[in-house]
Amino acid sequence: MSARTLPGGEEPFKVEYDFHGRRYSSGIHDDAVVVHMHGAGSDLTNQQNCVVTLPNGAWMICWTQATEEAAKDEGVVGATSLDGGLTWSEPYAIERAVDERTASWGMLFAVPHSGRVYCFYWYNENKVWLRDAGTMYFKFSDDLGRTWSPRHRIELPRHALDVDGEDQHGWNTGFPILTRDGAMLLGFSK
Repeated sequence: MSARTLPGGEEPFKVEYDFHGRRYSSGIHDDAVVVHMHGAGSDLTNQQNCVVTLPNGAWMICWTQATEEAAKDEGVVGATSLDGGLTWSEPYAIERAVDERTASWGMLFAVPHSGRVYCFYWYNENKVWLRDAGTMYFKFSDDLGRTWSPRHRIELPRHALDVDGEDQHGWNTGFPILTRDGAMLLGFSK
């Protein structure tokens, strides 16, 4: 048993990864930094994390959080570290679910030589109950995640596999990368 268990005594699912030579985990380990420990309610599952470093040395992470994967309370949250990942801020909302309009699959991009960070994510604006329904959006922050811009929609092309109507589903974002000529490339697929 770990120091923290779920109702019924089950062990929480643990996510572990290495970043800049340190081990991070969603569970409790003697040799790992815990970014955020699972809680209850909409904090029961934490998945799909993405970490970036900022020009000032701060680190930022975002992840999808919900009672369970694809639940109606699914949203994108983040945290910031100012000490190289040793300690982290409390999670802050990037895009919370409101009235069953869910958000998920956040990907961060730190603009070089600036403090701006973009978060690209999927937002289910029409409350269509498919796990991957919605449209791609982004927000940005210029203050280490304390505040975020309004959401901005990214228009995606219609595809032969799309159903009739306004709603699209099946798109997903990849990790944004910086090209040699300074452009940002955001991959997405269906």
